[in-house]
Amino acid sequence: MVHSTKKTLLRLGSENSQVIKLQQLLSQRIGPISVTGVFDYETEIAVKTFQSQTFLRPDGVVGFLTWQALHDNGPVGMPTLSPGCHGTAVESIQELLSIDLYYRGAIDGNFGHETHQAVKRFQSDFNIPADGVVNARTWQALSQV
Repeated sequence: MVHSTKKTLLRLGSENSQVIKLQQLLSQRIGPISVTGVFDYETEIAVKTFQSQTFLRPDGVVGFLTWQALHDNGPVGMPTLSPGCHGTAVESIQELLSIDLYYRGAIDGNFGHETHQAVKRFQSDFNIPADGVVNARTWQALSQV
């Protein structure tokens, strides 16, 4: 949940106290960056990196969802996925699980038996109840891969 009632839309060239807060949060979430109050190229790269890690479109613009992900320290608004689901979110799961060889099947966007088993193995290794359903806790762990 966003802790402030209003957050400013920030992008390359922005310069204010919200940029300082952004840079502080990014330093905590992805590693040290310069805290200057100026949204420079270093900040833009850090924003894009964080957005990618939290399954947001890496456009370098800090809007509502990016602020929420920064405050929650993880993905926001991700769907719950289970066998029978299909689409780009399932493709993302399959790609992430293939990085560490949990999943070795086709990246086809279909949540079938192989994907279900891969999710369960991943959940077990990350001390998440291994039910094979990709929920908020599983998305959070996947964002750390």
